[in-house]
Amino acid sequence: MSDVGWVFRYRLLWLIAGAAVYYISARLSMSTFSLGPENLALVWFPAGIGLAMIKFFGWRALPFIFIASYTANLPGMSIFDSATNYTHTGISAAANTFESALAYYLLCRVLPDGMRRFADILPFLVIVCLIPTAINASLLVPNLLWGGYIELADAKWLWMMLVLTNSLGILIVYPLISAFSRIEPMYVGQMARCFSLFIICMGLVYLAFTLFSGFIFLLFPALLFLAVQGRRGTAYVALTLTVCMVVALASHDPGPFATGDITETRLMLLTFLYTIAILVLGSELHQRELMSTTSAKERWRYKANHDPLTGLGNRLLFMPLLDNEMKRAERMERPFSLALIDIDNFKQINDKYGHMPGDEILKAFSTLLLGSLRDIDVAARMGGDEFAVLFPEAAATDAESALKRLREELEKLDITVQGTPIKLTISVGLVEFHPDRFDSADCLLSQVDHLLYDAKRQGRDRIHAQH
Repeated sequence: MSDVGWVFRYRLLWLIAGAAVYYISARLSMSTFSLGPENLALVWFPAGIGLAMIKFFGWRALPFIFIASYTANLPGMSIFDSATNYTHTGISAAANTFESALAYYLLCRVLPDGMRRFADILPFLVIVCLIPTAINASLLVPNLLWGGYIELADAKWLWMMLVLTNSLGILIVYPLISAFSRIEPMYVGQMARCFSLFIICMGLVYLAFTLFSGFIFLLFPALLFLAVQGRRGTAYVALTLTVCMVVALASHDPGPFATGDITETRLMLLTFLYTIAILVLGSELHQRELMSTTSAKERWRYKANHDPLTGLGNRLLFMPLLDNEMKRAERMERPFSLALIDIDNFKQINDKYGHMPGDEILKAFSTLLLGSLRDIDVAARMGGDEFAVLFPEAAATDAESALKRLREELEKLDITVQGTPIKLTISVGLVEFHPDRFDSADCLLSQVDHLLYDAKRQGRDRIHAQH
């Protein structure tokens, strides 16, 4: 079978799986909190699933959404023995399909990159959730009136409930599915913390319905902490399962939402579900926005403090480290050493062969330099072909041994530029720091630079050290 055939079958299987999830969620939604007609639920999860199907599979998902909606709604629409049941079911399925298509279209127009910022919540809620569901409800209610499923007096109330329940389904399900389209790694401690908070949320819901209704309000800090400390997937999974558990329990006994009036009870429950959904979504988006800003600052700080060619620190990073090491050495009364390294005749190599071979030489030398140092040593490119190395808690003799190893490795380095072998050598100035000799980093650098100059003046390829 050709690759095209395999791709077609792969997509078809996923579309069938998506339609199956749509159907199952619709049937489960209908069984959680019936509002009168059997096929109307308090939370309509298929609204979010339909939107996600179109997002991931394109417009080819529309017939699958229609079929899934039709088969899910048909049992409820068949409560009357009427030849028009199939027609009314088809109209309802078409309205649900149109709702998903419109929600996706508006999402692409308003939030083409999805929800990434806290400020995206309002346009998502109003434009992507409320507008398509309001149009869907405006199609469903006349259809139900025409089929005799509801009375005219109930039409206004039913329209409002359809808008709220379908919007809530999009608000809960779409972020959940979007989060799992890009799974983020979690540490063991993070997983344990998230799992513990999830168990706490489930326990609070159960206690609120069986022991004391005030426990329901403790869900707010628990879900908030999970949204801030966890990952997108875990926060949205906890939210979805919490909503499912609240609705499932409330379908038998309103518990903490009981007011004596069924209409007020339903509105109170919906208000609560919207509140926790927006709380989790807003907290997670705000936390992600903060982390993105922090990460961007770190990247810019890294670029500002490091040489882009070699990856070593630059003068901007090195000088504060040198100042701190001088203060620490004075306080701890321990020595350290500082070296300046210059690649001999590098300018002539650059002038003769060009900057690209010169850049490759600088990168090769930087790799060799790092391999000759300890983990606590700090190397930096000070500019051009000049490098500095800080040897914490090392006398000049120890630092000199490391630099000699570097010279030996450099002799073994096989570099050929335009067919010509090149042997690299270095000149080094090295000073052991003593507080009574140097009162500033500039003074210390000046002395090291003087020794480097002497090494180059006396023939290069040598180390001049001051103990």
